[in-house]
Amino acid sequence: MNIVRAIASSIKRFGNSVTVKNGEKSARLRCFIEPLRYKNKMYLNGVMLEPGYFDGGHYLFISSDSSVFDGGYDKAVISMGDDSFIIKRLERYRAFDKVLYIWAVLTPYIGMTEDDYDSD
Repeated sequence: MNIVRAIASSIKRFGNSVTVKNGEKSARLRCFIEPLRYKNKMYLNGVMLEPGYFDGGHYLFISSDSSVFDGGYDKAVISMGDDSFIIKRLERYRAFDKVLYIWAVLTPYIGMTEDDYDSD
């Protein structure tokens, strides 16, 4: 299981510090957040963009800590400095029956919308 420790150690050492609020749960964790480029759009309805194009609307999130997302992520807000994000899709990457890390596609959080009010 050295790979599990190596991944967690790298994220802890080099990752960003964020606050995650997910319903009643709240946690501080380390992660990587980076803009998604055109080739990564296959995770969002398969939309291909021009090479090098960046729309500023989607980000990749990688963390080794997934406990705050147990039970779902539909109410999760990830805050890093002045920026806040919501999760569009989240998956756990597993090996040897162990979660190595989680990845998610984020989009900027602009506050409550009418859809948020209708979902409850």
